[in-house]
Order: sequence, then structure tokens, then C-alpha cells
Amino acid sequence: MKKNISYLTTTGAGIKLYSFEYIWSKQKYVGVMAQDLTESHPEALSTDNFGFYKVDYGVLGLKMYTLEAWRSLPHELEEDPQRYCTKVK
Repeated sequence: MKKNISYLTTTGAGIKLYSFEYIWSKQKYVGVMAQDLTESHPEALSTDNFGFYKVDYGVLGLKMYTLEAWRSLPHELEEDPQRYCTKVK
């Protein structure tokens, strides 16, 4: 579950990217909202034992980064934002 969600940009493939925190962490990440993908990329979604969506970023061709790491990426992001997303390490 996520909190403090803010829209950042949309990839060339039309996938919206957001900054957010997980409810159990103060670290900010960049990623997608599963609900945005239910019609366009259902193959990237699954549900956990509690019925919450999980996103397979690999299916989307994206990686995950923290917000800090995402902001430090090269300026090619402006030309190809789909190349970058977020990865929890």
C-alpha cells in the first residue's frame, strides 16, 4: 500500500509514473499505480493473498529506482522516460 502519491510523468508507452512511499517506509520511490494498468497492461498484474495488486515491472519493460536515484538519471529520460522507472534494492 502506498501513501504520499504524486504524479511525475508519462512514458512514451503511455504509462504514468508517480513518486510515492510505501506505508511501512519513509523512502520515496518512483513507480506505477496498478489501477492505471488494469485495462492497458493486465498481464503485468497479479494479486497477493489479501487481494492487493502487485506489478511485475519486468513485463512493462521498466526497472525500479528510489526517487533520489531516478532524479540523478541522465537527461535521456526526457527523450525516453519508459527506459527508467524504479527498483527497490
